[in-house]
Amino acid sequence: IGNNLSGRVDTTLVQAGITSRPIPKLTLYANFRHEERNDKTPVLTYLTPAPTTSDGNNEPRSIRTTTGKVEASYALPYAFRLTGGIDYEEKHRNTSPVRIVSYREETDEWSYRLELRRMMSETLTGSLSYIHSDRDGSPWVTTTVTGGGIGSNLIAPIHLADRKRDKVRLLINWTPVAPLTLNFTVDEARDDYTTRDGSTIGPMDGRAHNYSVDISYAFTQSWQASAWASYNETKAKQTTCESAASPAGCPSTATDPTWGAELKNKSNSFGLGFRGKPNGRFELGGDLSYSDIKDTYNQFPLIPATAAIPTPLPEISTKLTRLNLFGKFLLQKNSGIRLDYIYDRFSTNDWTWSTWMYADGTRLTQDPTQKVNFVGLTYYYKWQ
Repeated sequence: IGNNLSGRVDTTLVQAGITSRPIPKLTLYANFRHEERNDKTPVLTYLTPAPTTSDGNNEPRSIRTTTGKVEASYALPYAFRLTGGIDYEEKHRNTSPVRIVSYREETDEWSYRLELRRMMSETLTGSLSYIHSDRDGSPWVTTTVTGGGIGSNLIAPIHLADRKRDKVRLLINWTPVAPLTLNFTVDEARDDYTTRDGSTIGPMDGRAHNYSVDISYAFTQSWQASAWASYNETKAKQTTCESAASPAGCPSTATDPTWGAELKNKSNSFGLGFRGKPNGRFELGGDLSYSDIKDTYNQFPLIPATAAIPTPLPEISTKLTRLNLFGKFLLQKNSGIRLDYIYDRFSTNDWTWSTWMYADGTRLTQDPTQKVNFVGLTYYYKWQ
């Protein structure tokens, strides 16, 4: 029986990149990165007697991530520049088969990018890009319960599911006057989660919209201010049922139908910031950000459509406020001290855990409004 985690994680990172310009108008770039997070924490029993969905053991999480990128950029006539690239990412995860949520050990994703950029004037630059991504992976592992029986196999986590994504991005950078710079970004994405194994459970499709604007203004060489605002809306459709022996099968009866859900996350955010140097030794700055996030749910029976409609789930509203102030004082050319103050306020009406009870009767509760104050003093030294 474990009474001390004795946690240990060894991380190995290898990274390499190369840039080449074989001819004046052509630039080539390649990058490779391999990170291995090896969790060597001993596996011991912490929960006895074990519930049906767990063997009572802790579950070390080792993740191996390999990414690669190749890119070519070519200068075209009339101040256009065309860039194309291919990205690859492979993740390998270890996990326990005694669990509730379906899983797969490996995922791999290829992304193909094409971007056209042009400097339209000395003060205005724009770019339009298209990205197509295709994610696949190893076969889904059938989950089991304690004793080896078949588990629920109901959920294909969205970060593991097969997915094809098409994304378009528009960027505009405008400097109407020397001290003022504006950046506009528009993102539109469409996701298709149609699986290759014929599964009818899990995420089906999704879409996302993101609009943002950033403004920065330099009052002098020593004082700058910035502001930003963004709007994001993400939608997803998924299907599930109460019980299934495999990710491909639901009873789809009047008493145990296949359910559909239309999920939406919408957020409005804005922020302000400043940086200043009153003199050669002192630097100060601050950032204030606020986010208003809403999650809505819409559940309905799919098969058969005549099944009873469930009680609608209430909307979840979350508000985040963060203030960060700092000051740096240079003691010598290569050393100094830094003082930080951070204030965080988190407010939510999240009902997710309000009625949850563990097998032993334990409940988890949280304060709907949480505040954190942090003060940090740092001494730094730079080797030259």
